Amino acid sequence: RSIVHLYFGPIDYEPSDDTLPPTKDIQKIMNPAMMPIRIRLGLHLLQRGIATMSGRFFILSAAHTEQDIDQTIQAFGDSLDAMIAEGSLSKA
Repeated sequence: RSIVHLYFGPIDYEPSDDTLPPTKDIQKIMNPAMMPIRIRLGLHLLQRGIATMSGRFFILSAAHTEQDIDQTIQAFGDSLDAMIAEGSLSKA
């Protein structure tokens, strides 16, 4: 099983390791001001058939098929596009 965490915030540097966040500032990582964006993302994904834990992270396991992953990627992109269109996420 793998867990993917999402970070919506400023990028302080490009980490050389993809498992690290682009900031070491825990206040930025845990910023409660980002919660409405995560919740909105979770709702958009749920409308597209993808259940997350309030849009905060995804859980991937061997039970997921390639089709499941493709559906998740499509739903994620569509959700971000919808959030930009509605103004709940800025395109930066």
